[in-house]
Amino acid sequence: MKVIFLSRSLGRGGAERQLVTLVKGLRGRDIDARIALFYREGGLDDEAQEAGVPLIYLGKSGRWDLAGFLLRLGAMVRRERPQILHGYLPVPNILAALAKPLTSHLRVVWGVRASNMDPSLYDRLSRLSYVLERRLSGIPDLIISNSHAGRDHAIARGFPAERTVVVPNGIDVARWGLGVETHPTFVAGYGSKLFFDDDQQFPDTYTITFEYPGDGKIGRRRLLMYEQRIWSPYRQDAQGNSVFFYGTEGMMTLGQTGIQVFGGDNKLIKSEKLDSPEDAHQRDFLDAIKSGDRPNADIEVGHLSSTLCHLGNIVARTRRAVTFDPKTERIVGDDEADKLIRREYRRDHWAVPATL
Repeated sequence: MKVIFLSRSLGRGGAERQLVTLVKGLRGRDIDARIALFYREGGLDDEAQEAGVPLIYLGKSGRWDLAGFLLRLGAMVRRERPQILHGYLPVPNILAALAKPLTSHLRVVWGVRASNMDPSLYDRLSRLSYVLERRLSGIPDLIISNSHAGRDHAIARGFPAERTVVVPNGIDVARWGLGVETHPTFVAGYGSKLFFDDDQQFPDTYTITFEYPGDGKIGRRRLLMYEQRIWSPYRQDAQGNSVFFYGTEGMMTLGQTGIQVFGGDNKLIKSEKLDSPEDAHQRDFLDAIKSGDRPNADIEVGHLSSTLCHLGNIVARTRRAVTFDPKTERIVGDDEADKLIRREYRRDHWAVPATL
């Protein structure tokens, strides 16, 4: 399969960084993924090419280079004959939609990267592209947003809800790495106090597994494993709280200071430091209050993650595995465990939820 991503350039931005990482990953799965660029502006171009990502330059000379640019874009689509043309941000989305009739069997995908955009704050050309994108939104076969807020905003603009889906950036690292945006259906494991002799109710040692069934087929299921030994100074990594991703072709660790990727024979093939301000989450939350946008780690992200903690503690307390229904958010076939889903509140207490 050949997939061409259409983007303005590979300047050093977050969307561009994600695009290069995505294409590198697709090519590692034997998908002929390429990036077609309006401009040659440097940035991440060298990194992409060194990683073996083919770049197609469309030679746009400026904002008003329209006729020649559109001819070159059309010629590229006819020459390359991709099965999928994936736009990245508004103008590439519009051009991908207009290119759909050029070859038979071409599927068009749009990438939506923003939420609650106020077009009045932008120039006339940006406002025009905002309107055109909305009017052409019935053409793409699929529209991918990187957040639920972005999807909600797109649908409110008039994008077709049935073809607009969310593939999140991910903030909660373990769930994001697994690609799951729901609850697990089966939880098993062990939790007990093996070291501390005190009044704490919760275990000091855990090994809990959470199964996400996907569509039930082999290769689609996901397993999240959680381990905790708060009494031991000996750790699997220097930080003690890294997330380990295991795949068929390698392993990746992701911690506070960076990423490490290991290939065959546990050989380190990539190491990248992460430098994020310590107050990044707090700043994002305060900015969301000011703007009315969703924060990166909104309440839904917190709910899905905190549910894992509650289910793990229920497994530890009942000392048995549980089956969980993600839709009703109840434990199935175990009344004793299901009672632990909610607490008993004092009569007339101010904190009793209205639904109880």
